[in-house]
Amino acid sequence: MEPDYLKPLRSHFGKDLLSAIEEEGIFVELQKGERLLSPGAIVPGIPLILTGRIKVMREGRDKDMLLYYLQEGESCIMSLAGCMHQKASQVAAIAEVDSTLYILPAHLLRTWMSKFHTLTHFLMDLYEKRYLDLLDTIDQFVFFNLEDRLIHYLNQQVALTHSSQLELTHQEIARDLGTSREVISRLLKKLQAIGMIDLSHKSITLVSPRNNWK
Repeated sequence: MEPDYLKPLRSHFGKDLLSAIEEEGIFVELQKGERLLSPGAIVPGIPLILTGRIKVMREGRDKDMLLYYLQEGESCIMSLAGCMHQKASQVAAIAEVDSTLYILPAHLLRTWMSKFHTLTHFLMDLYEKRYLDLLDTIDQFVFFNLEDRLIHYLNQQVALTHSSQLELTHQEIARDLGTSREVISRLLKKLQAIGMIDLSHKSITLVSPRNNWK
């Protein structure tokens, strides 16, 4: 019987693949804020998230951009591309909360994808999901103003954390949305003035029901 920490992967993989992951995968524990990957670094393998949440970002000289999140039972298609083509990472992956994961070593991927069809199907489904995530990110930048993007972001955080009280700093939000802290602070005060949120020193509470948000 597989250990409980492999539970998030059971719905995707068969017993033989889970045994191979446990035997040859690299188990990693990350503290909140710790990096799994940085731009320019060699990609050692693809991560499979067991617990927690990883934020994948594109980092630039002047501003950064949040691409998507990795949650339990998910992986990063950007890492797969780096492994298969032996290229350096183009993104940063940062633990948003304490997290645990397995890394499937790059040198085993092609063998495992040939041997375990469940892994190939998982990666193809993942490719589609991440593609849609990236389209959503592009849509946010192209078709929405910053206030709408902020509302979408806060709504997304509620869905991720399952809580209407968000422990986020204005600087963290500004970085994720690729803007300045001053701009975010001004927009948050506007949302508070119209009754959408409640601001405190260390948290942001959503007051308006989620289905009333843009």
